[in-house]
Amino acid sequence: MQITKDLVSHLAKLARLHLTEDELESQTKDIQNILGLIEQLQALDLETVEETSQVNGLENVMQEDLVELCPIEKELLAQSPQPVENDMICISRVVK
Repeated sequence: MQITKDLVSHLAKLARLHLTEDELESQTKDIQNILGLIEQLQALDLETVEETSQVNGLENVMQEDLVELCPIEKELLAQSPQPVENDMICISRVVK
């Protein structure tokens, strides 16, 4: 596909972008280069290449979520600058 300044200008207008003449020329060249790279990738013969989705052999290591009591909960609550009631830190009202 041939990318022209007119096409880039039209795309910029659709995207509500205001491009200067220098930006228009620069963007035209950039888009042409990107599409050229895509054409090179499309020209590759990949029929003999094995499909892969992951090549480094790493796997996700999942750990079960466990609820555990904090052994130093009282000490942590004692350090709070806010008042503590029923093992909870009291804060100012956020939502009215």
